[in-house]
Amino acid sequence: MIVVLLGPHGVGKTTLGRALSARLGWCFDEEIGRRLAADVRWRPQGRRTDEPQEEFDGEVFRLELERDQQRGPDSPRVVETWHPGNLAYAATRSPRVVRRYLEPVRHQVAARRAFVVHLTAQRATLARRQSFEGTIEYFERVGRASARWARRLGLVHGTTLSTDDLDPDALAARVIERLATWRRQPCE
Repeated sequence: MIVVLLGPHGVGKTTLGRALSARLGWCFDEEIGRRLAADVRWRPQGRRTDEPQEEFDGEVFRLELERDQQRGPDSPRVVETWHPGNLAYAATRSPRVVRRYLEPVRHQVAARRAFVVHLTAQRATLARRQSFEGTIEYFERVGRASARWARRLGLVHGTTLSTDDLDPDALAARVIERLATWRRQPCE
């Protein structure tokens, strides 16, 4: 069982992910792309997020698939961005990487039961929280595309929540409530 947190950069996926994992007692897998972006070897200073970066995106997919293998299909965890978010970013800047990794990604996604939480926020909120070079419009576009990729991969869209007005603990409580309802539904 995986809870997947999707949405634009700055929406609060990391903060909610930490709160959720603490409440559930599950592992929290932070966004791999964020870790790589902080390393100047992968994203040199001043490089914009929306610029082509095939090596970067390829490494994100390689590491995400490796982490899936290490965790196994039955490991309960909260995952920030995961494959739908990685596909959304890579599709805008590294289409060849998407073509190379789409089948292995589909295989990993199909082996897991996942509950998708799509997070939204107003532009002013996203602007205050920005830490990467790029426009708010770009990050919003990627956030919307991540939800489309989740559907395309056959993932269950569990809920959409706005992070503007609720604190992380209140958001975590809402996700857990909706997760509990979803888990009681029969599998299709």
